[in-house]
Amino acid sequence: MPSRLVGTHNLAFVASAREHKSPLSRIAPCLVFISMSTELDVIDVLRVDIEPNDCPLQAPLNLTVHFNVRTPAVGVHWELDYEADYTNKRHVIALYRSPAPFDLVMTGAPQSFSHFVPQVNTDAVKEKYLLQVGLLRLSLVDGAGSPIVSVNMVAQITKDASGVLLRSIISPLE
Repeated sequence: MPSRLVGTHNLAFVASAREHKSPLSRIAPCLVFISMSTELDVIDVLRVDIEPNDCPLQAPLNLTVHFNVRTPAVGVHWELDYEADYTNKRHVIALYRSPAPFDLVMTGAPQSFSHFVPQVNTDAVKEKYLLQVGLLRLSLVDGAGSPIVSVNMVAQITKDASGVLLRSIISPLE
């Protein structure tokens, strides 16, 4: 079932991470609190594909978000960010910005955003912040620079026995 993005209190992902058998299960369920927010009734998210997942933090990232347009939007652009230590210091790493504004139109068919990031470069962020709850955020931004839709994916970073940082990103639709 699609998640309708409307109002600022739409929480599509409120279940405890324990139900997903993810590394987030060690974190209090209250930290798994944000998935999507918007000021306008713009899109219905149908599916979120995150590949690869459960892999090294700096590995390539391919994100595809499938959606239906509910309300057209003029002069918008996409922004994709990874935010380390979401609950405290908030270190934002820009991963993508649309090269030019575009109009989001109703076509009667599903649409998608897809972007490949060759490397998630976290070199400028201290490891202690990377090991906190993070957020992969895809935002549709208006011409004034204000997000009108954000699809937020909770990310947990852990360290394996050899010291490699691993990422696990949870789709807000799971």
